Amino acid sequence: MPGPLKGLEPYAYFRFRKLGRSVLLTNETGEFQHVTPAQFAAMSAGKLKALFPDTYQALRDKNFVRSVLSKQKVAERYAGKYFVGEGSSLHIVVLTLRCDQACVYCHASAQCGGGHGLDMPLELGRRVVEKIFESPSPTLSIEFQGGEPLLNFGVLKDIVLRASRKAASGQRPVSFSVVSNLAPLTDEMYRFFLKHHVQVCTSLDGPKWLHDLQRPRADGRSSHGIVTRGLKRLATRKDGRNASSLLTVTRRSLPYYREIVDEYVKQGMTVIHLRPLNPLGAAKKKTGSIGYSAEAFVKFYRQALDHILSLNRQGRFLSERTAVIYLTKILTSTDPRYLDLRSPCGAGIGQVVYNHDGDVYTCDEGRMLGTAGDPAFRIGPLASFSFKTLGDSPVVKACCTASCLEVVPGCSECAYKPYCGVCPVLNHAIGGNVFRSASFVCEIKKGILDHLFARLEDPRDRKIFYRWINAPSEEAKDGKQEKG
Repeated sequence: MPGPLKGLEPYAYFRFRKLGRSVLLTNETGEFQHVTPAQFAAMSAGKLKALFPDTYQALRDKNFVRSVLSKQKVAERYAGKYFVGEGSSLHIVVLTLRCDQACVYCHASAQCGGGHGLDMPLELGRRVVEKIFESPSPTLSIEFQGGEPLLNFGVLKDIVLRASRKAASGQRPVSFSVVSNLAPLTDEMYRFFLKHHVQVCTSLDGPKWLHDLQRPRADGRSSHGIVTRGLKRLATRKDGRNASSLLTVTRRSLPYYREIVDEYVKQGMTVIHLRPLNPLGAAKKKTGSIGYSAEAFVKFYRQALDHILSLNRQGRFLSERTAVIYLTKILTSTDPRYLDLRSPCGAGIGQVVYNHDGDVYTCDEGRMLGTAGDPAFRIGPLASFSFKTLGDSPVVKACCTASCLEVVPGCSECAYKPYCGVCPVLNHAIGGNVFRSASFVCEIKKGILDHLFARLEDPRDRKIFYRWINAPSEEAKDGKQEKG
């Protein structure tokens, strides 16, 4: 519920949420304060300054008090936390729909085995490079996806070389990443990735029995053995760009949060990404066997995060990526620019997806929906696509409008608005309406943020969180006890 209310006239606009034994206050620029129910009652009665002067001073320092509101500070924090268009910086290139695994939750509707017309042709890849460099963004990031993109390595290699030359001649930085299961990785590919600083991201769903169950291979080999050997090899890269990994949580995963986290520690990983199922591709068809409620995922996430924090207290560094994204938004004045947690979201204006067949989509989730037979988020063919007219696209306009939290019912008044975002594709896939926030997704985000803010009240966990985001803690900055 938003403020100010009757009796709250001294305070600038804020939102609040009851969390256990405290009340969380947040303002428009993302600053926050935990208060007790008694302090909140004193605020409502206009007596906070007299009864709780330290809390009143904390609210003054964080731009909650209207009479001392620093417009300059608010403007600076707002500019750092809210997206201002610079052009599409992320360019996802889908090299193929072919894959050598048959993951039970495959969101991309990949095809296990061969098939005609599933690969991006070389000439199309070259036209994609030309189109990418028409983006006005000052920096460019090219991410290769599939299917399994290494099955079309020739086109990947050509795109990296061409894009690198264009970036060098135009003095515009470009980075590369590839999302792969690592099975097709060869010595040639490894050397190429090392030479051209291509970041590799893979999937590790937990211990061997669970990973192999969720990510089976047609040839009968253990996909867990393949990915763990690949991770160890990539960990020796001299450029320091070790492979990153994520996991997709299914119903089978829920009881094994401890075993999953411990597997990441065993494999020497320093980051784990606990990702819920999206209702796309195979995951949508198999909801009855691998799906779960939002409440079940939130319980899993809280248990896993608490175990991760326990390991950190024992001196083992392991961070959780979803938490890091949120905590960067919560504890610093900058935004990690994660495209799914922005207002508006990054569909079209932050990322563009080039499918293997030349179709252009607003985002990767939109492309996945299109591959499954719903082209609602298709912008058009590459031949007619232009960044100059991207803002005129009805699809992009709808995505921007539907993901502006200020006008989304339930989001505009939520205490977590400064840190959150909605995905029109998931809204459409779950509820058939891009303008209505999907309750399943919303409940998961609220559950995660509830737990993070609860943990932020513990000074020990807060120090760990600051270490995760590579930012100095308030205790270190101020030489005094941290405060919310």
